[in-house]
Amino acid sequence: MEMEDARQEAYVVFLKVKKAYGSKVDNGAWFMSLYKRALANRFNDLSDKNTSVSAETLGVIAPDSKTFDKGLLTTMIEEAPEEVKSVLSLFLDAPKELLDLAVDVWEQDGKKKIHGNQFLCKMLGYNSSKTDLPRKVKSYFKED
Repeated sequence: MEMEDARQEAYVVFLKVKKAYGSKVDNGAWFMSLYKRALANRFNDLSDKNTSVSAETLGVIAPDSKTFDKGLLTTMIEEAPEEVKSVLSLFLDAPKELLDLAVDVWEQDGKKKIHGNQFLCKMLGYNSSKTDLPRKVKSYFKED
């Protein structure tokens, strides 16, 4: 894990702890103790997830052309335009905690239905007046 990724994980954990305990704990030392424990738990979870052994790693399934078919969806994702890949990556690769925070903000701002494209563009760094991300994703995966 890169240092910037670790900082982002730490910030997400801080926001979660603040949301859960910020109004309940009035002593800064106690709050920081909760935060340190939550952060240690998060990195332990990430470490466990990173070191889990899969069947492919053990050689049970050899990914060669005869036994491993990537499938249509995998091929489509690999060949997708950059905007489509960005949206998919946001929803598939982002930590659950970050997505939960994003959904909370989205719902609080009342943008769940009205300004979905602007929200996605803002999160991914695209210009919403030039790019319609939901339409691009839908049209890319839509069968003709």
